[in-house]
Amino acid sequence: MLSLAALALSCTGGSKSATQTPPVEAGEQARTGQAGAPARGADSLALDARAQELADAVEGQLEGERFRVPVSASDLSFGAPAAEARITIVVFSDYQCPYCGRLHDALDEVAARSQDVRVVYKHFPLAMHGEARDAALALLAAQRQGRGLELHRVMFERPGELSELEPLARAAGIQDVEGLLVEVGQGMGAEIVDGDIELGKALAVRSTPSYFINGLPVRGARAAEQLEELIAAEREQVDHLLRAGAHPAEVYPALMALASDGPAFEARKPSGGSKARPGRPDPEVHYAVPVDGRPTKGRADALVTLIAFGDMQCPFCRKAEATLDALAKRYGKDLRIVYRHNPLPMHAQAKDAALALVAADRQGEFFAMRAALYEAAEDGRLAESGIFSTLARQLGLDIRSFKADMADPDAAKIIAEDQKVAQQFGATGTPAFFVNGRFLSGAQPEAAFAALIDEELDSAKTYLAGHRGKQSQLYAAMSKSWATKVEVPPVAAHSREAVALDGRPVRGVQPSKKRKADIEILTCLDFDCPYCARWHQTIDEALADGRYSGKVSYAVAHFPLPMHKDAEGAHRAAIAAGEQGKFWEMHDLLFADKSKRSEADYLEYARFLQLDVARFSKDLASAATQAVIDADKQLCSKLGVSGTPHSFVNGRSMRGALPMTMVGPVLDEELAGGFEAAAK
Repeated sequence: MLSLAALALSCTGGSKSATQTPPVEAGEQARTGQAGAPARGADSLALDARAQELADAVEGQLEGERFRVPVSASDLSFGAPAAEARITIVVFSDYQCPYCGRLHDALDEVAARSQDVRVVYKHFPLAMHGEARDAALALLAAQRQGRGLELHRVMFERPGELSELEPLARAAGIQDVEGLLVEVGQGMGAEIVDGDIELGKALAVRSTPSYFINGLPVRGARAAEQLEELIAAEREQVDHLLRAGAHPAEVYPALMALASDGPAFEARKPSGGSKARPGRPDPEVHYAVPVDGRPTKGRADALVTLIAFGDMQCPFCRKAEATLDALAKRYGKDLRIVYRHNPLPMHAQAKDAALALVAADRQGEFFAMRAALYEAAEDGRLAESGIFSTLARQLGLDIRSFKADMADPDAAKIIAEDQKVAQQFGATGTPAFFVNGRFLSGAQPEAAFAALIDEELDSAKTYLAGHRGKQSQLYAAMSKSWATKVEVPPVAAHSREAVALDGRPVRGVQPSKKRKADIEILTCLDFDCPYCARWHQTIDEALADGRYSGKVSYAVAHFPLPMHKDAEGAHRAAIAAGEQGKFWEMHDLLFADKSKRSEADYLEYARFLQLDVARFSKDLASAATQAVIDADKQLCSKLGVSGTPHSFVNGRSMRGALPMTMVGPVLDEELAGGFEAAAK
């Protein structure tokens, strides 16, 4: 399996710059290679409410660390139009770099075979390539004549002829060759080239080709088949956005709303002024992530300990595995790799796969089972019945002991402990790594790990020189002074909004003049939002939990989102059923099958619920029903709601389809007097 982290051949070196900045017209558009303004929602990376709404809907579900790479109208692009692109590949390139030429050929092939891949080029001429900068300026001049893509291809086909631009321009069909040469000589477009170089430097681009697949960094030339493998894995991630209601044109802006600024290809250098995202570990801080006797590759007296949190169903974890193996060989006795579990809720087989690993570890076959599970995941076999026992037999394990160990509560406890540690240190996605306590996220290139490991090797040697003690206790000794957790923003806000359940259908404790529940929850929801369906399950779990029985009242506010064209009809159906005392029964039916959204479907539901169908039909179409929806929309908007589900627990804002493991502590806090009491 190809790894995003695997390094390929690349050109390295500094970049030239220039001072002339004459005006330049717009660049090229996809497929045609012609100039055009960036499409709204496709190339504009202003993080508007829509992009942020989609980003919020999928945060925590996407894998790998993404970096913000803006796309502009001056960029040459080809492949899918921005409005149809699910995959955007932004390439920092140099026309004199032979590896860039190889990558261009592969990208051309991939784009020709795909309907959803857009390739965008940024200029990054290296100082060691004397003709590369003028070639970039020539490309911009060709774009002004509508022949940018043609010259782009000619220059990659004939890199040895870049010192003579005239014949290349003629081969590309440039009409005004003399004008092109004059513009290159005058440095027209230099500000665009310099802007691309500065952007590349900010992203820690040091060699070409370096590129970003929907913000995920990759370095070096790849064959078309290898690129398609990476793209296929990314399509799986994009599917989360599409299920949240995103159109292809909205994918890249939403991903950029989740992306980070800063170095993508190497560890950040300490500057004393970095700020991590709230709830996320700061790459410049050392965190005391415990080893806890977990499976290990390497020696206890290694100078550097790398702790890896993984999910056996995570494709990026599979990709990072080859990098970890390469690092183990590269650093030998100086590196210890510790493996901890963090199966993500979105991966249906990940928890059982982790249990299989724990069971195999008890028979000394952790790494053999790990390799077998990754192979099965790659082949799509993890969902097969009996797959874990099948793999155990193939590895020669004692099957009876293996099954017993998978079912052992202590095995589940190990996984739960690992997940608690991951949450404690802000490792919410996979793969996540801590190199002597310093955070590195995603399937990074080997060079990114190496840069950080080299720094930590030097620090460990310095520490050893100034402290006594056994080297086998080095990590424990150093970590005593490290941070013990990542400060995570509260799940529910430490403020309260005026929210009442008056007049709404309620699940749980029925409020009355004499009685009010200890906890009142109001959720702004959309029946066609997949995350609302997930939240519905969490609420059912909370209401069935003995700790909260008789203490919770739950109600909903109608907030159908514009992107869900059939959602408003579903809300009308729920309100109409509520007029006959069957709101919650209709609520459950609507969440159970999103394909049934016609009036005929609603009438069928009404008959199933034994409603007065004529009355239901009248209420379904009534102005009063619409008024309820409009009033709820206004209420939710006034409360700051932009996406769903968005809940208010005794007035405390709480966003997203949170699992019970996160909601439970909020409910417990409310029963104990709320955040106000906890602060005393």
